[in-house]
Amino acid sequence: MFNLCPTNKRDVLEEELKKIIVNAQSQNTLYTIKWETMGIPEKCLENSNNVESTTISNNLLANKKRKKFAETSSSYSSQVSSTIEMNESLMKLPENERMEEIKLREKRAKRFNDDYSAELKKRQEKIKLKREAEIKKQEYIDQNGNPDVVDWDQDTLVGTCQDLEKNYLRLTSAPDPATVRPLSVLRKTLEFLKKKWLKEQNYNYICDQFKSLRQDLTVQRIKNEFTVEVYEIHARIALEKGDLGEYNQCQSQLKQLYKLGFKGHEEEFLAYRLLYYVHTLNPKDINALISELTPQQKENPGIKHSLEVRSAVANGNYHKFFELYAYPPDNMAIYLMDHFVERERIKALKVMTKSYLTLSIPFVADELSFEDDNECIEFLGKCKCQIKKDKGYYISGKETHPLFLKKWQEITKKGIDIKGQI
Repeated sequence: MFNLCPTNKRDVLEEELKKIIVNAQSQNTLYTIKWETMGIPEKCLENSNNVESTTISNNLLANKKRKKFAETSSSYSSQVSSTIEMNESLMKLPENERMEEIKLREKRAKRFNDDYSAELKKRQEKIKLKREAEIKKQEYIDQNGNPDVVDWDQDTLVGTCQDLEKNYLRLTSAPDPATVRPLSVLRKTLEFLKKKWLKEQNYNYICDQFKSLRQDLTVQRIKNEFTVEVYEIHARIALEKGDLGEYNQCQSQLKQLYKLGFKGHEEEFLAYRLLYYVHTLNPKDINALISELTPQQKENPGIKHSLEVRSAVANGNYHKFFELYAYPPDNMAIYLMDHFVERERIKALKVMTKSYLTLSIPFVADELSFEDDNECIEFLGKCKCQIKKDKGYYISGKETHPLFLKKWQEITKKGIDIKGQI
């Protein structure tokens, strides 16, 4: 506005603007007046020369044309006009460039709308065709059966062999029904093997027979509570004999059978599985298993003991660990703990030799749950730990700490390697 005002009238214009602003403020219209379209007060045009009057008149006419164009363009699209008012960068452009930009934006918006409509129509047609295909497929299945689902009853093998004993052989071709025992014979086989185990305790024989029994169950797709019983018994025998490979194969199958809803000693084997994960230093599976336990399962004595063992190992609480080792629950947890008790003894001795100047053998034997002092001395001898004698046997903490630190580093570096591990 000052650019359009004659130089000698700018003081007058300033006074007039002050009056207009005060008046607008008193009427609460200060923020609603379109100041950009307001013309110069008439007093500021009085007594001006012809050149200045002509220039001002032309500028006023140009302002009216701009205002008229803005009103006309707003009729095309309220959204476009709104965007123009809000976009400061667009308003700063010269007249001709601003016109071109508006046309480009309108053209772009129209193209996007057309593309979206076409894509929406295409998607709707695709959904319609898919629904029609599903209806036709369901009609075909209702009339002829589902071609994508295997009829297991038609392809399931039923054995005819009547032998109670059969050696395990790895299959290299399709099983022969004449060499596979049916379920009725397998039940008799299990009773026979239980008596045989109690009488002879021949693990190589009993393991071979149980693997053959499990194979016959697998090829006939027999999954029931009898299957659970077979795997549970084999798992317990494998634990008793320290065969973690066979135990782990049984454990993995039991996990699936329990999920299918077949009854068995699930809580007992949950406790074993947790101890197995502690042995294999598998925190991911430990956390996954704990998250799946129900409050009732956590109160089970076996599971509760396994959770306490896991906590003691994780926190490095060797005193608590060996207390749990010395007083296990009424199950086979001790057989699993035997597999990692030596590791935990090395770990404990690493800490104890760092904390104590001297460690008497009776103290170490009691703290680490050895049967007696002789067993403790034998263990330290295997570790090549120097045992001293002065009013009794003892070891020096300062001298033996580097030894147990090195052994612990070797254990953690080597990791756990078990045949049959999942």
